[in-house]
Amino acid sequence: MDEYRGLDTETIHAAVLSGQEIEKPGWTRLGFSVLMTDDKVDHIIRAVDAVARATCLQHAQYQADESTARFSSEFSYV
Repeated sequence: MDEYRGLDTETIHAAVLSGQEIEKPGWTRLGFSVLMTDDKVDHIIRAVDAVARATCLQHAQYQADESTARFSSEFSYV
């Protein structure tokens, strides 16, 4: 059995098939150029880590449509 955050993948798959798109795990691919300096790469990694760890702080700024798993910000940048 494969596991993701303590749930087996069959459970996740069943939830998504039943319309619970919000249960689908998200993935991000991040690539670095060989021309980047170590300092720039370290800076980017620290920034991504900071965003990932601050999700509980940012949670209140977003609303989720659980049927589509789309998030929208309460702020409008016009």
